[in-house]
Amino acid sequence: MAPEENSWAVAGRGDGTVRIHGPRDVWSEFEHVHDLRGRAGSPAAFHVGIPDNGAPQHVTSTTGTAALGWELPALSATA
Repeated sequence: MAPEENSWAVAGRGDGTVRIHGPRDVWSEFEHVHDLRGRAGSPAAFHVGIPDNGAPQHVTSTTGTAALGWELPALSATA
């Protein structure tokens, strides 16, 4: 779901159908991430780096060229 963009996708139970609604193709995004995870060896565990200074956190899977990784936004002072 991407409620802020009034977009969602729902997969049918076992029949292979997907209903998509809204301007954002969230199903396509899901398929892209699924493909990336498969190419990274389907990692079951991730490492989260949480800096002491409130800087952005980094999430990574395995190492190498197929590794998955992304940055989480820095924590706000009100969090």
